[in-house]
Amino acid sequence: MKIFKFYEDSIIPQYQTAGAAGFDFCAHLAEPYTMQPGEIHAFDTGVGVEIPAGYELQIRSRSGLAYKHQVSLLNGIGTIDSDYRGEMRVLLKNHSDKEFTVEPGMRIAQGVV
Repeated sequence: MKIFKFYEDSIIPQYQTAGAAGFDFCAHLAEPYTMQPGEIHAFDTGVGVEIPAGYELQIRSRSGLAYKHQVSLLNGIGTIDSDYRGEMRVLLKNHSDKEFTVEPGMRIAQGVV
């Protein structure tokens, strides 16, 4: 799989440990963004992917965000098809009754091929 940047300061997704099943996608933001309780927001990642034909990239919630802050992917699991070449965006929902701030470069989702 090939990963490419849309912006100079985009962060290429990386596995955080040797045993990690998924690699983390980071928010590409100019400044922090505060989600209100119940809010849904599409966050840019600043990256795109080239997936081989016959495969998909699944975008999944990060369990730490879900458990600690009740913030998760709106649609449970997102699918990136092998022919998609645009910038990836992550749809997050704040399920809690508190504000949640996403910082530039924060790990907001994980990908599994």
